Amino acid sequence: MAHFKRTLLPFARKASETFKCLLVNGPRQVGKTSLLKEMLDGDRVYVTLDDPFARSLARRDPERFLKAYPAPALIDEIQYAPNLFPYIKMAVDASQGRGQWWMTGSQQFRLMKGVSESLAGRVAILRLQGLSQREAAGDDSPAPFEPDAERPVRAVAKSLPDLAETFKRIVRGSFPEPLSVRDMDLPLFFSSYVGTYLERDIRELVSASMESAFLDFLRVLAARTSQELNFQSLARDVGVSVPTLRSWVSILETSGLVYRLRPWRANVSKRVVDTPKLHFLDTGLCCALCGIETAEEALSSPLSGALLESFCVSEVLKSHWHAGREPQLYHYRDHDGREIDMVLWARGRLFPIEVKRTASPDARDILRPWEAIRKAGLPLGPGVVLCPTMREMPLDDGLNLVNPSAL
Repeated sequence: MAHFKRTLLPFARKASETFKCLLVNGPRQVGKTSLLKEMLDGDRVYVTLDDPFARSLARRDPERFLKAYPAPALIDEIQYAPNLFPYIKMAVDASQGRGQWWMTGSQQFRLMKGVSESLAGRVAILRLQGLSQREAAGDDSPAPFEPDAERPVRAVAKSLPDLAETFKRIVRGSFPEPLSVRDMDLPLFFSSYVGTYLERDIRELVSASMESAFLDFLRVLAARTSQELNFQSLARDVGVSVPTLRSWVSILETSGLVYRLRPWRANVSKRVVDTPKLHFLDTGLCCALCGIETAEEALSSPLSGALLESFCVSEVLKSHWHAGREPQLYHYRDHDGREIDMVLWARGRLFPIEVKRTASPDARDILRPWEAIRKAGLPLGPGVVLCPTMREMPLDDGLNLVNPSAL
């Protein structure tokens, strides 16, 4: 398999030098273990709790487990034994060393309670997703994406991908394995991925009698990527209760498979009460769940605009997460129905980001919500329209057309 440089690597090294523990969180098969193994020295012990014998020992006798695998150690898939956290706390408190315990986890819902109760102030938590476009292309520069008013005056050094090329990226997704094997059977890979997810991560949280309904839920939800999350409508389509759906969406979110993009409100307390938009973070998985196997099918699908939007949201998020940052990213919608797909709050300003499937978007349609933000008196930074333009250029003062490959 091809080796990819991850932009998170220098931040993980720095975190290990600063904190006693390091936890890399993210979905299965995105490269968490590979990232930490790249940092390994000869003295560090490696153990994975995917191994049933190691997992059994960690659950049954955590003290003995830590004696068998003493620091410095890398514990893979630690969510299988959250009872280790109090014992790790005692071990790190008895030592002044940094970077004693490295851990990976595939499920935040099993990790965060143990981390917050036992390792608060002792652990650095980093998020890893699938490969960003930059990482897949071999560019490991860690700059988070932010709209730049000066970008169009700089020469674009590379040829820009057209819509068809962008949709090839969308269908293939961001998992390292499909990106490293050219003739990968994508439907087989994603079918196996979903099967592994259901088998390993969901079985203890969803009863066996509901597994078929959960798979239906995954498919229905994938067909709604980039839409506002309407639990009542979702419940009618899936045939389960709203409380069950809320639980299932939370499982997917904390597994790192979907992201709730919350609405922007000037009043912070109101940002969490209005309807979020839900995005699949890997568009390849989303396509597979929707039965889309090729870029041509994706392009002609009614979901093409939604897939492009989710792809761009995921790339913006990864550019920040893989630089060790937590972005303040929202979507914008005012009372008159004017919308902006993303707004990034940074350095006291809002940076609007709109996504369009056409290479020549109508400036009037785009500028209306921009004007609404200006009239609201919000501090506004430069904005971008992400579209398959073959020539990046200004659309208006402080608003530029930019190809999605810039993310």
